[in-house]
Amino acid sequence: MTESPGRHAPDGIVITRWNLALSLFISLAVLAGFYSLVWQRMNALHATQLTLVDRVSRIEVHMTVLQNEMTALREEMAIFREEMAALREEMHVGFAEVRELIRAGRTDGATGAD
Repeated sequence: MTESPGRHAPDGIVITRWNLALSLFISLAVLAGFYSLVWQRMNALHATQLTLVDRVSRIEVHMTVLQNEMTALREEMAIFREEMAALREEMHVGFAEVRELIRAGRTDGATGAD
């Protein structure tokens, strides 16, 4: 009986160096393929991350500009309110003067008719 080179497993399977080398080669090929896939996904993720960082940076710039514009608008509104309050006060004074003139005119008209 001729024995084949290699080791005999208890179930009768013969493991040769060729079988072992082929198994290791296939395992390495699968591992390299998996690594390549992971590498591609990581590169795609990195590109997406860079795009998002760029967008967020632009949004932050826009937000800063908007905040500055809002601050300027609030300051302008405060000035506008002060001006409106001053105009109201002037209107009240003007109306009071008109009322006094009307009263004075009525009084003069009433005394002039007598």
